[in-house]
Order: sequence, then C-alpha cells, then structure tokens
Amino acid sequence: MQVTNSLGKGTFPPPGGGAPPSDIASQIKQQRTYYQRIHFKRSLSFWWSRILLIVLAVIIAVTLGYVYSLFPLAIVLTSYKYVVVGAIAFPLIVFLIRRLDIALLSLAISATPFLPQAFTLKSIQVFPCILMVVLLFCILLVQVSFHVRKAFLPSLWVLWPYMGMIALALISTIMVQFTWTHGVPKKINNNPIYYDEILGIGVYFFPVLTYMVVTTILSYWEKLIQWIINTFQFAGFVAVIITFIEFRRVGGNISTFRFADPHIFWMSLRAIAQLMVLGAITSYVRFIYPMPWRGRTRLPGFLQKLFLVTLPFSFASSAFGVMGVRVFFRRIFATREFYISAGKMRTLYAILTILQAVAIIVTLQNSWWIELGIGLVIVTIIAFSK
Repeated sequence: MQVTNSLGKGTFPPPGGGAPPSDIASQIKQQRTYYQRIHFKRSLSFWWSRILLIVLAVIIAVTLGYVYSLFPLAIVLTSYKYVVVGAIAFPLIVFLIRRLDIALLSLAISATPFLPQAFTLKSIQVFPCILMVVLLFCILLVQVSFHVRKAFLPSLWVLWPYMGMIALALISTIMVQFTWTHGVPKKINNNPIYYDEILGIGVYFFPVLTYMVVTTILSYWEKLIQWIINTFQFAGFVAVIITFIEFRRVGGNISTFRFADPHIFWMSLRAIAQLMVLGAITSYVRFIYPMPWRGRTRLPGFLQKLFLVTLPFSFASSAFGVMGVRVFFRRIFATREFYISAGKMRTLYAILTILQAVAIIVTLQNSWWIELGIGLVIVTIIAFSK
C-alpha cells in the first residue's frame, strides 16, 4: 500500500506541542461559537418565562400600589376580593404561559357566553376573551423577541378587509378634525372626541391581533383546530339545553320569550343565538361530510391514584373485596377502543343541526336565524357543486 506524502520534499513535520494549523484552529473556534450559541438559546428558552413573570409582577405591584394610594382606607379594606382573585389568577397565568395550546383552548371557551363579563371600563364592556387575547399576544411577542418561536402572520386575503377598515378609520379621524363645525364642542360625555376615535381604531385592530395569535399558536399545534371546533359544538349543544329549559321555566311562547327578558342568567340571548348559529353551521357541514369516530377511553391519572389510595378500604369492606377490585380494575383502568360509523355520525349531526335551528327560532333573534338560513344555503351550494 502506498502512503501519500503530504509533507512535500525538503520539509519537516511541525514540532510536537506547538499550535495547530490555522484551519484546525478556525474549526475549533467555529465549534466553540456554535456551542455557545446553543447554550445561549437554551438559556433564553429557560429564562424568558421567568423574566416575563418578574416584569409582570413588578408592573402589577406598582400599578396597584399607585391606585390604592389614591383610594380611601375604607375602600382598600373592603377590596379584599380583588386580592383573592389576583392570588388565584396569577398561578393560572403562569400555567397558561407554559402551555399555549391549553391557553388557546381556554380562549375559545372564554369566547362563549357562558363566562360573565369581567369588568366595565367607562362605556367599554371587557370580557375574559379580550383579556386572554391581550395576554397571549404579549406572551407570543416576548417569545418571538427571544427567538423561542417564529411569528406566522395570516394571509393577506384574510387581512385586507380589516386593513381597509383601519385605513378608512384613520382617514376619517383626520378629516373630522379638519372639517369640524366651528362652535360645536369636540367632546362626548366630557371627553375629547379623539378618545372615541382612538377607541374605534383599536376595535378594528383587535381582530388582527386575534388572527396573529391564533395562526402563530396553530402553526405548532394544528390538531387544536379539531378540539376548538368540538368545543364550540359542545357549547352550542349546552346552549340549546339552557334555552329550552329557560323557555319552559318562564312559561313563555314564541312571541313572548324574547321580550320577557333578553338574558338567561348573565348570558345575553343574542350571544347564545350566535353560538348556536356557529354550532348549527358546523354540524351541518359535518352532516354533509361525515367522518367515522375512533377513540379510546381511559380513567384519568388522578382518579387512578385516588382508587389506589382507597384500595385498602376496598379489601376491608367485604369478603368480596378482592374480586370487586379486580373487575373494577379491568373494566375501568384498561384502555378501551370504540368506533362509530360515518352513518351514525351523520344522524347525530343531523339531530344537532335541527335542535340548534329550532332553539334559534325560539329565541326570536331574527338577524341570526336569517344568517343561519343564508349560511346553510351557501354550504349546500358549495357542497353539491363539487
């Protein structure tokens, strides 16, 4: 075997213990820089949530300290409920920061009318879903800034109507200031009119923020789309049950139910009708394109632990404790698979569509059952045109 002479004629090998050649030194430097970059990214992914929570806690403490310093002592002593709510909400916020998939699912649940209004800020009604969108947007903004996550913006085909409305709002706000009638005060409820204009522009920006939050989170967990749709369908079915029970409780008829009280408990009848329209259209789409349902059932982990804790009491309770525990363990702990055919799912979705359509008619929310009819017609045309 011939050995390649890489030293050349008249040259000597480098002395032992000397510095390596320049190409090896540069490779070592590149590897060191690469590993330092990896360490830096891992440190950021570990510390970003903690830094965010520290900043959030400082902002809340400073803001509440300043606000409470302006209130009399009696009001401060009677506001203990806000302290309790804050103590409960802070661990929940920490959990949602760590699990954005559950946070998005919580956002979908908070968008239903089952959650009451959070508070009122002058003439603005603030609901939990608005707070959730702002919180998720701030979390994603920090993650994108620390390169923990990539930002995914929605398509321009989705955003262009909102961009057009924002542009028109800005133009109209500027034109109003220049063409305002002389002598007419520029105030609404003792507030400058541009406050109201800024609020209107902010309302137009809110759907854009929602699209950005949803698309960024769904880019990592696409399966959440199915869970959110199932959540809205289940919420619509619950709204149907509540509507029928309340309709029978008040003893109303179709012409007096709406005008007796436009609310069911704290829930607006219009919001309930809107939820049922969404559920009816979704159920109708799945009625046209049914899919078989395959899943598994298993007892949750905390119930398994609870059962194991109570295991000695089962043995001591009767002579048949051992046999009872074995049967219960096999039937409940074992994972079971179940299968529902497409035909049965089509029947189920047909029943859901009919129930929600009847409940919407009962609410006498005319605009929403008209929109339901238009939506069903459009879905039917698109489905049968293929």
